[in-house]
Amino acid sequence: MRWEKLDAGGNCRRFANKIGKHEHPPNSSSTSSATGSTFEPEWVRAWGHGYDQPGILPGLSDMGANQAWDVVIYDVRLYVAGTEQARERGNTDLFVRCYDLDGSLRWEQIWDNGSKDAGFVIRADNDNGHLFLYIGRYTRVGNVNKALFQKRDATDGTLFWSKTWGEIPFSHHEIDGIAIVDDALYVSHYDMTFAGRNINAVLRRFDKRELDRTHGQAAPILTSVWGEVEKEQDSTDGHIYVDKTGVWVTGRIGGKSFLGAGGGDLYLTKIDPVGRQLWLQKWGKEGYDQGLSLASDGERVYVAGMTMGQGATGLHPVVVAFGMDGVVGAEHVRGAVGTGLCAAWQLTRCMSMQL
Repeated sequence: MRWEKLDAGGNCRRFANKIGKHEHPPNSSSTSSATGSTFEPEWVRAWGHGYDQPGILPGLSDMGANQAWDVVIYDVRLYVAGTEQARERGNTDLFVRCYDLDGSLRWEQIWDNGSKDAGFVIRADNDNGHLFLYIGRYTRVGNVNKALFQKRDATDGTLFWSKTWGEIPFSHHEIDGIAIVDDALYVSHYDMTFAGRNINAVLRRFDKRELDRTHGQAAPILTSVWGEVEKEQDSTDGHIYVDKTGVWVTGRIGGKSFLGAGGGDLYLTKIDPVGRQLWLQKWGKEGYDQGLSLASDGERVYVAGMTMGQGATGLHPVVVAFGMDGVVGAEHVRGAVGTGLCAAWQLTRCMSMQL
């Protein structure tokens, strides 16, 4: 496994970090754009049913089915959410797992609502001394991918409530980010509700007390939609950051197709607590650029994603540092041509755990 850390100027500082030991990178003044340090993990946990499909190489048919998408560490526990291939072929279930930091499994919960259920983001909330988990992504109902939002007890994974929305046939409504401040629950997702089959970037705010009181049925307090709603396909992606002044969201804006053939720019935007978009700052090279996730130390927002800026033949992982006001700062593009998608996803998850 390889770890790299960028300083405030976008330079790469190499270090090895051991998971579970709470060790931190050394304070080194050396900078390098070379391959980062490597180390062996302390432990690895792998699971999931596998089914080989006719016409697909053995083992490849599981790709996209068994995936641990997100992790959050709170105190001495590690919580993981994702998608697991179910006991029957073609069916996927949402899973939530709790581990001790030594890799011992404490509990697992599987949620099976239909043919396709997925968990993509997980967040922990200490509410008056009791820890809860919020999980988001989608559930397949008929021919619609409905946005899925759940609250669970972190003690054993017990489900408190489950909320879904999205009604347009053959469409997608999928949650990417969750953030919590006081009693406000913010959810970012891409949605096809507002312009037919077009994909729009959306942020919703819920009152968590009302969600509990109504067992998950409360409507959002506000809904913000941005981008060229009728013409473009604009996404939200990955983690979001929140404080009392608003929410920061990243993704891709200005695209002409969902798979990226029409280009588009990486962006960072801020939405205030009453749903007004305060600003939207784009970052882009030639071709296709997309923010996949973000993290913040309260002084800067770091967006990790992918870009074709080093050449139109392939994607590269990129990190862009923004001021809290959206001013673009340092950037760092890495990787061989064609490595952007996988490397950027790895980078965003690592980055979110480090800050």
